[in-house]
Amino acid sequence: MALQLSFVGFVEEVKTFDWGSVVTVSHSNRQKNDAGEWETVSREYIDVTIDPSSDFGWLLQAKKGLRIAVSGNVKLSTYPKKDGTTGVRAKLWPKEIETFESGAVVDPNEAPF
Repeated sequence: MALQLSFVGFVEEVKTFDWGSVVTVSHSNRQKNDAGEWETVSREYIDVTIDPSSDFGWLLQAKKGLRIAVSGNVKLSTYPKKDGTTGVRAKLWPKEIETFESGAVVDPNEAPF
């Protein structure tokens, strides 16, 4: 059985290859600070693989900062980071993708979630 992942994030980058495309989506981990204001404490990046024959081709035209909800099958892998530590990367094959606003772009640092 495959791992399932559902999250809300922001389009960061779109890369197209001869086999398909990868949309990098960031997910901000936010919490309230001592002053009661929301702040980003960390961020994950998930590679969403778009098959050319899928119904998600519209995402390839998305602008950076578009807020989307994604769910699908995920695989995790590790890689060596520049500082010598090990990083974890998530690669997701979507079953569902939806936007919250029609083309609206949001700065992830300003989002209260």
